[in-house]
Amino acid sequence: MLVESETLDTSILPAEPADILSARCALQIAVEDALAKSRSDRLAGSMPSNIRVSGVVGSSNPDKTAKQIRLMRLFGLRDFKLKIGFEEQTDLQNLQVAQKILGKAIQKGKCSLRVDVNGKWGFDETPRRIDELRPFNICAIEQPVFCTADEFIELSRKCSLPLIADESLIVVENAEKIAANSDGKVWLNVRISKNGGLDLAGKIIELAIKTNTPYIIGCMVGETSILSAAQRVLISRYPAARYIEGNYGKFLLKDDIACKSIRMGWRGRLKPLKGIGLGIEIDSSKLNRFARVIKTIRL
Repeated sequence: MLVESETLDTSILPAEPADILSARCALQIAVEDALAKSRSDRLAGSMPSNIRVSGVVGSSNPDKTAKQIRLMRLFGLRDFKLKIGFEEQTDLQNLQVAQKILGKAIQKGKCSLRVDVNGKWGFDETPRRIDELRPFNICAIEQPVFCTADEFIELSRKCSLPLIADESLIVVENAEKIAANSDGKVWLNVRISKNGGLDLAGKIIELAIKTNTPYIIGCMVGETSILSAAQRVLISRYPAARYIEGNYGKFLLKDDIACKSIRMGWRGRLKPLKGIGLGIEIDSSKLNRFARVIKTIRL
């Protein structure tokens, strides 16, 4: 069965494996939740008290970016990811406001700032663009170019700051290649739904730990409480992530399909959920309203 497979046979994947990996993730989470509930077990174990979620900011309006950062600082967040890849002048203004608000705290080691380019740069221009970021106390650059894992490794050797692989890290084989060949210049952004479920995400993290490769536990934009709860399960199993993104709940969502939407607490702290299984209950009326049947598979 799909949920029992140790590795994902990439020969059966379409040109874009994202759909089958996200479907695998959904199935595996459902099975783990159902089995745990049948035993009245909780999936998430204990988590250390220092687990804290990053703030993710970015807007084409630098004033809005500044407001977002200030509100997140007031909420107690200390690690930030700034989305760039807009017009160069807009990026510069966003970086300047982030530096103005966070610069002193970063220099004192109380905050951190990384950027996510979302593949908006070209391969050849990336090393120069990264050099230009150095005055802004950036610790790492996420996915400056959309490319293969091999190309990403090659690019990292030309850059003066570490890169974070997101879209270049899909299957476990990508992680194996990066860990073996990047000399620590590439960090891994592990996302449960992107990488195919808790078990495959766990395999990538285990590889990162074994090879001393920094890793981030990331999220998809607008995740419901299902993936937020699953993320807490993953974090309880592997609590050594460099940064964590997610569990934003109704900070981002207008509504959620859980009876009680979950999100990070004060200062971005996360705790295991108390309920059995994933620890959440789904509101079937909301699920019927928001969900859309794409295809039914008869087993």
